[in-house]
Amino acid sequence: MPSLPTTISVDAFARRLWRGKARPVALAMLFAACSSQARTQDFLGPVGEEIAISPGTQIQQVVNQNPPGTRFLLKAGVHTGQAVTPKDAMVFRGEPGTVMDGQHLTKFAFAGGAVGVLIQDLEITGYLADSTLGAIQGYDARGWTLQNLNVHHNATYGANLRNDFRVLGGTFHHNGRLGIGVTQGANGLIDGVDLSFNNPDTLFDPLWEAGGIKISISDDVTVHGCAVHDNVGPGIWYDGDNRGSVVSANVVTGNTQIGIMYEISLSAVIQGNTISGNGSATTGPNGAGILVSASQDVEVHHNVLVGNANGIIGLQEERGSGRYGRHLVTNLWVHDNDVTLAVGTSGLLDFIRDGTLYTRNNRFDHNAYNITGNSLPFWIDALIRVSRAAWQARGLDPTSTFTGP
Repeated sequence: MPSLPTTISVDAFARRLWRGKARPVALAMLFAACSSQARTQDFLGPVGEEIAISPGTQIQQVVNQNPPGTRFLLKAGVHTGQAVTPKDAMVFRGEPGTVMDGQHLTKFAFAGGAVGVLIQDLEITGYLADSTLGAIQGYDARGWTLQNLNVHHNATYGANLRNDFRVLGGTFHHNGRLGIGVTQGANGLIDGVDLSFNNPDTLFDPLWEAGGIKISISDDVTVHGCAVHDNVGPGIWYDGDNRGSVVSANVVTGNTQIGIMYEISLSAVIQGNTISGNGSATTGPNGAGILVSASQDVEVHHNVLVGNANGIIGLQEERGSGRYGRHLVTNLWVHDNDVTLAVGTSGLLDFIRDGTLYTRNNRFDHNAYNITGNSLPFWIDALIRVSRAAWQARGLDPTSTFTGP
């Protein structure tokens, strides 16, 4: 490779800085590298170019030799046993056919607290993370983007992420516990991802933490345009003190528990999703196509539900309080959905039984129901199945349309 020049342009110098952060250590390292030919490392490349890493090379060694912001190209083939801790703003891109294989021995493919890392076009498999961690461990990081990855057959999570993350395209499948987990993930986006067949051996409790996606303690996280299917557990699950969530235009099918669940959280919009065939392994509320559990200010609209064990359910149980106060179903607005209930139920369930659930501005209306052959398609109070007439007598779905009894 060409030697590092003893002088560089102002533009090249600027592009080597730490994402615009003039940190003393970064500056010292750069000046030292530029001042002496002897300091040049084998894997240092020209500014703006990708540094190629072939199978058999220790990726972390090359990372250590380069400044933040360096771009790496992982060459086609199998990179075995690699565990990478990036620096800020580094890019890791794979050629077609590039695989990172943990061989069921290595704990992670990528981890650490770096900011602004991009990982793209890689197959990542065979990593043996602990039970609450993933092959990609971005839980201490910020601003990571995972793009067009094939993450599969890892021991627990495919990935777990934190603030300002992006997961764009790709697939997360056959991971031992969960496709993607998010904690404290403010301003996150999961867009156009296929999440399927996670928790395939039911090694983890589907209603504790398993399935397609689980998001906790996060503000403004969107799941959009994803195919979430055939997971052992819920499909898309927001659980615990989330706020400002959007779940839109997803296709959620064939998950063994709830299709979409919003639990003990605040303010969400669940819209434009197609939800079918969920809840096959359970009964009661956990078989819902959409379940809003002890959460407030949730709008559910323009979704299509068919063939789920149950339909759209608001569930009030005693769940204590969180960072937004007591966990109550309040201001639930369910409208303009198309719901087929051949056998199951939609409903508004009250297990606290204090008489206030139906007075807290919880509304169902302007929905279209097909209840052909189902004379008791709704739940009220504490799992009491009732007819359409009894449901409407509670002031619910007063102007909705019904096909069937």
